[in-house]
Parts: sequence; C-alpha cells; structure tokens
Amino acid sequence: MSFQTAIAEAFDLSDEKESFLYGRIRYMHSGRWPLWRMLAIRRCGERIVELAEYAPRRSQSRRRFALIDWSIDPPGLSWQQFPTLRAARQAFAERI
Repeated sequence: MSFQTAIAEAFDLSDEKESFLYGRIRYMHSGRWPLWRMLAIRRCGERIVELAEYAPRRSQSRRRFALIDWSIDPPGLSWQQFPTLRAARQAFAERI
C-alpha cells in the first residue's frame, strides 16, 4: 500500500478540514526532498497519529524517528523525536 493510500484511508476527504490536512500531510511526505517517511498511521478520533522517519535533505549518520500528532480541528501538528525505531514504535503503540 502506498503512503498516499494509507493517508487517504485515515480521512473523510469530503470534509473541508480533513481534506486540507490530508493535503498538508501529502506535502510533507512527497516531492523531491520529503521531510518525513511514513512508517505507520492511525486515526484516533479527531487526530491522526503517525510513526515516521525523519528524512533530511542531507544524509545523517544516525536515523531519527518521530511520533507525529496531526490535529484535525483545529488543523495542526506536534511531534516527539525518538533515538531508535524501537522506542518510537513503543510510543506509537501506547498512543493508539
């Protein structure tokens, strides 16, 4: 399943706020230099919880992971960084 399909399944694209947020998430995950690479995504009520790997334009020696909370109403995001994929997956499992 592509990341765009996974994102679209989490939203009601007929809703204006959800459609806007869907576009923002696609923007952050696509293009020539995407900011994040999606590893998992789940909807939890009025927010979307995503497990992602930070994908900087320049390669780094260590991988960085984040748990991203996307708010539908009002639209917004916050994230928490983790040093390992294991720690990020554990936090993701606890949030959903």
